[in-house]
Amino acid sequence: MKMPSDIRREDETTFWVRKSKRQYEEYMVYQDDDGRWLCDCTDFWIHLPDQGKTVTHKCKHILRCMLLI
Repeated sequence: MKMPSDIRREDETTFWVRKSKRQYEEYMVYQDDDGRWLCDCTDFWIHLPDQGKTVTHKCKHILRCMLLI
């Protein structure tokens, strides 16, 4: 799959996704050592479960990057 112009790949499991409203700001999307996808956008952090529970929410940035792997 061709890399979209608003996504920049840093390494195998780390991406930078440009914010839609601010052209020069980016969200970091990455896969941690346990295979969980994380993003630093507000939507992702608002939906984080209580400590000890599994992260199930995937924001639109994570979903787009998952398609590139």
